[in-house]
Amino acid sequence: MGEPETQRPRRVQALIVIALLVVLATATAYAVMSDASVRGLTVRISNPIRTCSIDSLTDARMVTFSLSAIVYSTHSLRTSISQVRLQLAADGVAVGTANETDRAFDPGQGTSYSTLLFKDPVLDPSNLPASSNLVLAITAQVSAGFYRMKTTASDSQVVSSGTGC
Repeated sequence: MGEPETQRPRRVQALIVIALLVVLATATAYAVMSDASVRGLTVRISNPIRTCSIDSLTDARMVTFSLSAIVYSTHSLRTSISQVRLQLAADGVAVGTANETDRAFDPGQGTSYSTLLFKDPVLDPSNLPASSNLVLAITAQVSAGFYRMKTTASDSQVVSSGTGC
């Protein structure tokens, strides 16, 4: 009235194989999502402003770039960033670097670094073009799921002249 004794071990073996396949498939999918979330780090420039100001100590004219950086991952796991470094270049010239705080964000969310100021006393405000091509790069240690690696992403945007000196 029950199963013959010889079929029970086969059924148990089959269930174990199925369970292992499910675990392997789940782990593989999570690993792929982890990798995609780390490699999907994205930065966007927001509200860039170029102004000319006068240094209060030296009375030298200098160009100041003010902007916000929006950071997110294009994929679907909770992502954290550490050792965050933002670098700005204007028209191919390095303007400055900002080391920022560690952050984490959930899928579909992001984080922002507001009111970043990059001042360059070397750029001559009187010789600047009417607009500047800004490139903002973020380099960070990115963690998501099983993966952790150092990643760099960048964005570019043209900003027109602000107030003059």
